[in-house]
Amino acid sequence: MDLSRCLEGFSQRPLLIPAKTIALGASFCVKKAFLSLMVDGAPSSHVPYSQPLHAQRVHDILSYLLPHITYSLLDGRQDLKGAVNEAWASMRDAVEQYGNLTASDYEKYRDAALGFLQIYAALLRWLQRYKGFSPDNTLVYTERMLVSMPQKSLLEGYTDFLPMVGIPDVILVNARSGYVALIDWKTSLEQRNQLHYYQLMAYRYVLQKVATDVDVFLAYLTPSGGKKLVSLTRPLGDISGIEAEYRDVGDMAEKIKAIASLLYGLTFCKGMLKVAVEMGNQYGFRLFNPRKEKRPCINCNYRDVCKYRFAKKSELKPEEVKLRSAFYKLYRIVLKKKSEEYKQFIEFEKCIKFDRLTFDGPTTVRLFASLNARDPLSNDIMKYSLGKKTVYVFSMNDRLNIKLDDGIYSPMLFGRYEDDEVELTRDMNQYKLEAKIRMVSPTFAVRWLPIYVLYRLKPNSEIFNNIVVCPGRVPMNIELKAIATVENAIVKYQQVNIDENLKWTVDTLRKIVLSTIDEYD
Repeated sequence: MDLSRCLEGFSQRPLLIPAKTIALGASFCVKKAFLSLMVDGAPSSHVPYSQPLHAQRVHDILSYLLPHITYSLLDGRQDLKGAVNEAWASMRDAVEQYGNLTASDYEKYRDAALGFLQIYAALLRWLQRYKGFSPDNTLVYTERMLVSMPQKSLLEGYTDFLPMVGIPDVILVNARSGYVALIDWKTSLEQRNQLHYYQLMAYRYVLQKVATDVDVFLAYLTPSGGKKLVSLTRPLGDISGIEAEYRDVGDMAEKIKAIASLLYGLTFCKGMLKVAVEMGNQYGFRLFNPRKEKRPCINCNYRDVCKYRFAKKSELKPEEVKLRSAFYKLYRIVLKKKSEEYKQFIEFEKCIKFDRLTFDGPTTVRLFASLNARDPLSNDIMKYSLGKKTVYVFSMNDRLNIKLDDGIYSPMLFGRYEDDEVELTRDMNQYKLEAKIRMVSPTFAVRWLPIYVLYRLKPNSEIFNNIVVCPGRVPMNIELKAIATVENAIVKYQQVNIDENLKWTVDTLRKIVLSTIDEYD
């Protein structure tokens, strides 16, 4: 099938691909990126990919502290050490009560976080001097979901196609000029990693649709204890206290869109491997052949399943051909369900509007709306009756959402809306409506608490006005991950000697899967 024709079905079977998976395909191997997408469970919109525990803890600390530290440094009230201590003192109780971080975690990973904050403080000075950042015009967002959901079902090839979800570590917005700076913390050693470059340039491509200008930066800690800031978009000159470097990586957008299109095609359409090879020659990306038993394939954790998945029919045993056909059917069934979830990811046609958002506490927001209606049962009022519903909260005064109708958006919050907490009062010819949204899990504290701090520091900011609340859902991966795990296990263990108990388990799984060919034909 032609790739452009495959993409025409996106409106009926949408899928969001993590930015890091796209970067893996662009920088290393398309096959590995595809298998990562499938075997690792096509990660959900809220957790696009996992990190080692130490990296996650450092990222969490930075996310919780950054809003407070940013404004302390911008107004010159304190030095960095004082700002860090004050930020943690103000956040500690809320983080320990509602989040997933303890005081002992903070003490254990504080030094690493402080190293990154020294890089951040140096960059913030540069942004003040050259980009006009000040306490009055700066908005800081940490761990903020960024979505690019194509809105056209008929696309002109893959030139406009980027179905992507990501969670940039830091987005700084100059609310006055529209300039955006994006910073990504890298706890791995700095190795001129192309994957990092593609990941950040994918974010930049999306943000350029809503910002007047976008710069992206990588922050590294070196093994010797040094601090390094890498700019991918412009030279920075000398920055005191840290090593700064500019790397001109060029315009990666076309390759990024081509990879995203190809990963979508490999997921949903037949005959895409040949297309991938042709596009690889055109765009310069790679599809390694694991059957050659050479590097990098010999060290790849997907080697066995890659051999089997991308093999020609003639290279497989008859039972393997039948097994692969059965798994294709299972994947199609589960991916159809996942596409239905993405269709209802955010139901924009059912959004309700509020004038203002305030925080009752770290995990509860209160929303206010004024409605001109004579009848309390009017449609204008009744549409606020959403039930107990998962909702996404947007500020239409937020620059990151000015292209919401074009499928570029970044929810401020995600939580639970409950009808029994909606209050309606009448004042002359107007009704005053109040509603509440609550955080649903400590998993989301790293998104909620920084916005709570931002509200405490800037309660009169325009981003807390002109609020839109939309029902939606969290696309889940349980079935897809289960199928991919079973397939991976069967393929892997049929190649090696295993004990009788494990052999019986693998054979039983194989028989169950093969039975689906008849059941779902």
